[in-house]
Amino acid sequence: MLHRGQVVKRLGDGVLATFLTAQRAVDAALDIQTAIDEIEVASFRPRLRAGVHWGSPRKLGGDHLGVDVTIAARVADAAKAGDVLVSDAVVERIDIGALRAGRPKRLRAGGAPRQMHVRRVSRPR
Repeated sequence: MLHRGQVVKRLGDGVLATFLTAQRAVDAALDIQTAIDEIEVASFRPRLRAGVHWGSPRKLGGDHLGVDVTIAARVADAAKAGDVLVSDAVVERIDIGALRAGRPKRLRAGGAPRQMHVRRVSRPR
């Protein structure tokens, strides 16, 4: 895999993957978004939404559990079609200046800390 990610599990039409760095996770999400944008089948264009969070999940067998997994799911749930959303923890670990970044918005979701914010990121045009 280009960004050295590892698929932990598939959840319906979703995927939980882990990466060695936050930057690799964001790059992977943005690359997938770019690849999806090039797909068209019978005039249909699929749309992807992605959420990236950085934390310390508990590894149990081949799975990952814990509050950071829940937060990652909430970040992904908050994304709209075509979005890559990143949590505050990710912003602290990447070169946000190299990306187009939206304003921080509070993540209002059960299981997420009240003070947590997310930002939409994309590559500069």
